[in-house]
Amino acid sequence: MLHYKLIIPIENENVIISYLESKNLPVFAVVETEGEVEIFTAFERNEEVELNELKEKFNPFKAEALGTGVVDWESEWQAHSKYYQDGFLKIQPIDFGKSGREISMLPGPGFGDLSHMTTELTLKLMSKLPLKEAFCIDIGSGSGILSIAAASWGAKKVIALDIDPEAVSHTKENAKLNHFDSIIEAHLTPFEGLLDSLLNQKTLFVFMNMIESEQKTAFHQTQIEKLKGVEIYLVTSGILEKDKTKYIQKQIKAGFRLQESLEKEGWVACVFKN
Repeated sequence: MLHYKLIIPIENENVIISYLESKNLPVFAVVETEGEVEIFTAFERNEEVELNELKEKFNPFKAEALGTGVVDWESEWQAHSKYYQDGFLKIQPIDFGKSGREISMLPGPGFGDLSHMTTELTLKLMSKLPLKEAFCIDIGSGSGILSIAAASWGAKKVIALDIDPEAVSHTKENAKLNHFDSIIEAHLTPFEGLLDSLLNQKTLFVFMNMIESEQKTAFHQTQIEKLKGVEIYLVTSGILEKDKTKYIQKQIKAGFRLQESLEKEGWVACVFKN
């Protein structure tokens, strides 16, 4: 598998990620720089064909080959995250609104090094929720940052889900590093045992920090909508500011009411409740 870093204008971020996923190409990480976005992906074969197709569809567009080995995630996190210190991210939950145990994060392929403001917005909204003794589901867990923050804020159980096996492993590593491996379970999506795990739960807190085009499929894969009589707090991020009104209307039609939203640099995060 040949790894590449794609460098694109920031306004094309969502459409290119959606395109890569439609072609079943992995998205290992997304890093924003000044006016641009770096997307880390990989091609198993025919990389020239794939790259030429991308260049035809999306311009301006640059691609840097990273080789066939593993991406140096430590270097990438060090370069882009202000929380990087001596091989780890060091995060104080109080910086996002509520005190909690310091969080350490190992660099890796999972999204969530806090270089993208959608993670920051999600954490700020989560900090306002009654997470003590809560049961949580982190859909698209990436590095595990949201799961670990929830545990730091007192959650009794977090089920972390991701479609990428490397991200699942990354979440497990970081949960263990923070001594939350008895609280956080990380599973590959779809996780057939999820509904059984949710029996007898009266309240659920669900987190989804991913682009809007991914959210509907990811949520339906959990089958959470089949639960009856369960109070659900839904925290979502990755929504473009220009799409905010339409997005909220969709959630209202799905049976959720907006509780709060935050915006930063063209991105929106929301809390809904059914």
